[in-house]
Amino acid sequence: MKATSTRVLVGFIALTSCAVQARDRRDGTLTTESIKNFSEQAAQVRDQLQPGGRYEFTYPAEREKVEQGLQEIQRLLSAVENPESLSDKDKVDLMVAQESVNAILTERDGNRLICEQVSPTGSHRKIQQCGTYADRMRMRKDTWHYFHDVNTRMLTKSN
Repeated sequence: MKATSTRVLVGFIALTSCAVQARDRRDGTLTTESIKNFSEQAAQVRDQLQPGGRYEFTYPAEREKVEQGLQEIQRLLSAVENPESLSDKDKVDLMVAQESVNAILTERDGNRLICEQVSPTGSHRKIQQCGTYADRMRMRKDTWHYFHDVNTRMLTKSN
């Protein structure tokens, strides 16, 4: 029974891997077609994690997980010439690392569009407001800085 469930899991992972690799690269997901291809993608991800990059709003703990995932994928792909020749356990480890990195990058993608229904002040009629994740994070950061500056000025005036 256990061997059958393992085969089903490995088969599912192999199918998922093919689907992920076939996906259009514009969506920002990592693929593991070859070590060369992956190395280029990893360099791009590391570059985009910097301030001003697509993933600049990734939290420090998440950055660490992304780096660990990239290193794990690099280690696994470096051991073989073709990702298909990995052992079943290594294929599972590869998919886990790849999905972990992709989940974080998808969540913190500055180009991700977020839309919500809001009621403007004085109205009950809802309108749709859309903006990118990066725009929302910048607005949140600017608002925090504004209130911090106002509070600091108020405290210095009262002293």
